[in-house]
Amino acid sequence: MDMDMKPAAVDRRPTSAGRHLFLMLWLLLGVASAAPAVTTPPEPVRPEPGEAAGPAGTLLEPRLVGLLTLYTPREVERFYAERDWRPFWIDRDGPTAAARSLLEAVRASGDEGLNPAEYHLPEIEPLLLATPLNGADAARLELLFSDAFLVLARHLAEGRRRPADVDPDWHIPVQAGNPGDLLRQVAAGRPVSGALDSQRPAHPGYRRLREALVRYRALADSGGWPELPAGEKLESGMRDARVPILRHRLQITGDAPSRLPADPELFDGELDAAVRAFQSRHGLEVDGVVGRRTRAALAASARERVRQLVINLERWRWLPRDFGPRHIQVNVAAFELEYLERDQPPLDMKVIIGRTYRSTPAFTQRMTYLELNPYWNVPKRIARLDLLPKLERDPEYFDRQGIRILSDWSANAEVIPPAEMEWEPGSGRAFPYRLQQLPGPLNALGRIKFMLPNRFDIYLHDTPSRNLFQRTVRTFSSGCIRLEKPIELALRVLEGSSWNEASLLEAIDSGEHRIISLPRSIPVYLVYLTAWVDAAGVVNFRNDIYDRDRRMEQALFGYPRH
Repeated sequence: MDMDMKPAAVDRRPTSAGRHLFLMLWLLLGVASAAPAVTTPPEPVRPEPGEAAGPAGTLLEPRLVGLLTLYTPREVERFYAERDWRPFWIDRDGPTAAARSLLEAVRASGDEGLNPAEYHLPEIEPLLLATPLNGADAARLELLFSDAFLVLARHLAEGRRRPADVDPDWHIPVQAGNPGDLLRQVAAGRPVSGALDSQRPAHPGYRRLREALVRYRALADSGGWPELPAGEKLESGMRDARVPILRHRLQITGDAPSRLPADPELFDGELDAAVRAFQSRHGLEVDGVVGRRTRAALAASARERVRQLVINLERWRWLPRDFGPRHIQVNVAAFELEYLERDQPPLDMKVIIGRTYRSTPAFTQRMTYLELNPYWNVPKRIARLDLLPKLERDPEYFDRQGIRILSDWSANAEVIPPAEMEWEPGSGRAFPYRLQQLPGPLNALGRIKFMLPNRFDIYLHDTPSRNLFQRTVRTFSSGCIRLEKPIELALRVLEGSSWNEASLLEAIDSGEHRIISLPRSIPVYLVYLTAWVDAAGVVNFRNDIYDRDRRMEQALFGYPRH
């Protein structure tokens, strides 16, 4: 487990429900060998002022109640009320098989990017060492095991933190789990391990990332990798005393083969290939040169990578368990789009995303139609901040770009000459007009716009600025997603209709604005994943372009949710 993961500072005072349940179970467990099971909970026994506490099993010492923390007291109380207040995890011989299975799952929860300390492990393990187990400790263990199961099941199903609490730009609804129902199933005989396994994401992407966490945590625990000393850039053909360190660094992460070369200080072809592999999986320019950006990626410690993997496992738990038989996923942090459909090869392409100050949010919506030769109705914010200042500097700018000014946003709006526009920058008045760019080769939306109606006014579209796809960091839009291969995507989403490539290109070349409904709507997921493992098993990392990992790190390693 990452030792930096710490449980939250929480209020350790039990609720009245938790105090009542603790006392009741203590009484039941303490006298289990002498009394039959009861069907209604007994009244709490409390000492009179000045009265000393009696032996265990007959009287609860108030100070002991204060040592018990329950994160889900109402769910715990409901569980025991439904089973006539009979213990489940602890019997006369101590922890049951179910309790031992849960303990094993809690100890292994670090492999999920979770924190075992949040599931009462520091409290449970010392109690298990007591021989024999007295009634008070048995009752505490009983409650702690139930609470641990409920919290662990919820974390596996929904994540440790609510997205709204840690990432205001994440708007994909989290599917609620039902840990209380799951606990009842376990009490009815369902194996603990199978019940908990059913809560974690079953997607191969989650499983591969989980396996990567185990490997990188082992690397971190064994000392990580060496830091490359400062100096000039390194590239193929050079001989340098830092080359053996670079090679060793890349061998540790599997980018370079483990064999030793004949000339250790020579930057040979094999090392060049290793550097390129490293650059590729870190989203860098693949040129084989160890320059400033590649050095920065090499300098990230194994512990930093562990934390990055933990953060992205949490994001996976926020995602739907089933994306559907076909869907589009845009990983904003990777500048990539994937169209995925069962029994078909995926369609991959580069994308351009929002600038850092106009970041693209994470959300999901269904794509329902596309537009050929679209008009661009410029959002008011972009009109005010971007286009109107250009018009002020260059009165002919709108004419050259095919932009016209409309009187309002209605269907019957009139065209207004720029000279007749009654609005002054800095006047404090809202901009009352609509800027509209006509279809054509300069249109910012290109030839195709893919519509997924949403409150963010974000959509996918073509672009005339094709040269920007050659950049490795592609934060150039105002939030929308610009596509490298819009024609290919259009053909995929129109499968099942009468459209083919020839008819689609003919309609585009006509210049006529046209709306085409999709034969089937398609879910689109815009996500933010800065670490993932591809189908070939390659672990990928990306820079935190929107500073969202930092917020997640504070939440996951500082103040977790229960």
